[in-house]
Amino acid sequence: MLDPSRFDAEHNELILPVRLRNTSTDTLFAPIVATLTSIVDTMLLRGGYAREADVVTILNAANGKRGAGASFDFSDALGTMGYLEPGAVTAAVELRLRLSAPTASALGLRLLVTAQVRGH
Repeated sequence: MLDPSRFDAEHNELILPVRLRNTSTDTLFAPIVATLTSIVDTMLLRGGYAREADVVTILNAANGKRGAGASFDFSDALGTMGYLEPGAVTAAVELRLRLSAPTASALGLRLLVTAQVRGH
């Protein structure tokens, strides 16, 4: 789930608050990590003006990666209970992105979320 984003024109950064909703039937436990499998400005890519790797730079990934493979830890976004029940939503974690062309920002994000499930 995406909260309203903000654009910092001085630093050419897009701040994108992301929340995770547990759509499974299991309660999820930390660590809960979201890894970007792809991120691209789809308008530039379709127009042939840029390669996927040139379009977006991740600035604050937990694992230091700056493109696909960048991961974000949502464990602290679980609140005081430390788990995420079915249907529940985490607090927001901000993804900080630098766009190569902020005027053409039709971003496509794909995330792979991994978590612990008790007894599995």
